[in-house]
Amino acid sequence: MEGILLSIIIPVFNTEKYLHECLDSVLSQPTEGVEVVCADDGSTDRSLQTLLQYTGEYQNVRALHQENRGVSAARNLGIGNAAGRYLWFVDSDDFIGAGCLPEIVDVLKRESPDLLRVKPLAFTDGEDTARYHLPDVPADESAGAYADWLWTTVLSKEIIDGHNIRFHEQISLAEDCLFGSMFKPYVKKESSLDRVAYFYRRRENSLSTTDTDKKIGSMIRTSAVFLEYAKAGKIGYDSGMYEACFFMSSVMASLAHRPHAESAARIKELKRQGLFPLSAPDGFEPAYPKPQNFDDRVLTRLKFRSFTRSGYLSLRIFRLYLKIKRRFFMNHDERC
Repeated sequence: MEGILLSIIIPVFNTEKYLHECLDSVLSQPTEGVEVVCADDGSTDRSLQTLLQYTGEYQNVRALHQENRGVSAARNLGIGNAAGRYLWFVDSDDFIGAGCLPEIVDVLKRESPDLLRVKPLAFTDGEDTARYHLPDVPADESAGAYADWLWTTVLSKEIIDGHNIRFHEQISLAEDCLFGSMFKPYVKKESSLDRVAYFYRRRENSLSTTDTDKKIGSMIRTSAVFLEYAKAGKIGYDSGMYEACFFMSSVMASLAHRPHAESAARIKELKRQGLFPLSAPDGFEPAYPKPQNFDDRVLTRLKFRSFTRSGYLSLRIFRLYLKIKRRFFMNHDERC
């Protein structure tokens, strides 16, 4: 397509429930100089049929398809087929703000930044979203919490292609953070749009909300990749170590909850990979809500430091203390 300034890349996998809202939020606005590149990742519902319906109605919508390989591969497919000078990654269960596209296009034309940052707003799945499709939705606290996420930034394709920046297809957690960490060292000029332009839907996700072997394996793979990229200089060392320590905190806290005989083999393998113990960069402090209860505050603090030998040992001892306390001294809710 000629004269494309902005390519909106939408990876799609079994999101027919949300797809109309996502696409309509884009296509209900003036889209001169904007294309929508949808990459279907082997959906088994009617998502692909929905995409083909839109391609028949809108000349600036394209539908790509691949066998199921994950969101990173779908985004990479979109990058390889995007014609715009800028890329904006929009998830298919989210949507963009009413009237934001002309403003984004104007800033891109006028300022030619390497990176344009927009304000997000997070909402819970199941909410009535009608009020979010009105112009000038006020920002809330999520605007700061999600300020540097993939979908709150519009990125220069020249930088992405010039430095062969792509999504890592072997990890399923923080792949967007890794992509951003590879991109940001090349940013010389930033701009921002002072309005809410992205609406992020918080959904239950078993991989991120349950304590399973699959989740632990995903976090270990992610930690290993960040550590590898940090040591190789592909991303900033402190940035890579921060993410590795962040995920290994969750891994080691989960292992500390299990009988030692069960966790010992996993810990031995982590030592072999150089993933335990780790040394966090200065200022490492995952931003989680601080519990009010004293025991829970201690437990949370130890979880943050469980990627070190002393932190992991202290966490196991403290969990034992809580177990004894529950059994012999009081009857209260499970904390561990």
